[in-house]
Amino acid sequence: MIIVNKILYDDESREADIELKSDDICIMCYCHPAKNLKKIYESHNHNIVAFQAENVMVDNHTIPQAVKTTSGYYSYFLRGKVISATKIQINDFVIQIGAIPKDIEVGTYVSCSCLRLDYIINCIDEYD
Repeated sequence: MIIVNKILYDDESREADIELKSDDICIMCYCHPAKNLKKIYESHNHNIVAFQAENVMVDNHTIPQAVKTTSGYYSYFLRGKVISATKIQINDFVIQIGAIPKDIEVGTYVSCSCLRLDYIINCIDEYD
C-alpha cells in the first residue's frame, strides 16, 4: 500500500513535491502542473515516471531499492522487478522507466539511475 506522507505545494508556480511511502521505501516526486492535490491522498493509482532513466541493466540483487543520490535534488538509484517493456515494480510502486532493453525479460531485476521521479496527475482529473 502506498501512503502519501506529505505534499509541499507552491501555488504561484503550480509545482509540488510529493512524498510517497511503501513499506520501508520513501520517494519524493516532482509534480507540475499540480492542481486538486487532495485527490492524490485519495488515489489508488499513482503514476510515476523516472525522468531521464539511464544505465538500465540486469541486477543480481533482488532487494527493491529507491535511494536518493547526490547527482541532483530529485535524482535516484532504482532497483526493481521488470513487469513490462517499460515499467519496473519497487514494493508497491510501479515506475515507468522508458524502454527496457529487449534482451531483459519480465521478472528480471534491473537497476538504473534517473534525474528525477515525476508524479503525473491524470489530465482529466486535473481541472475538475
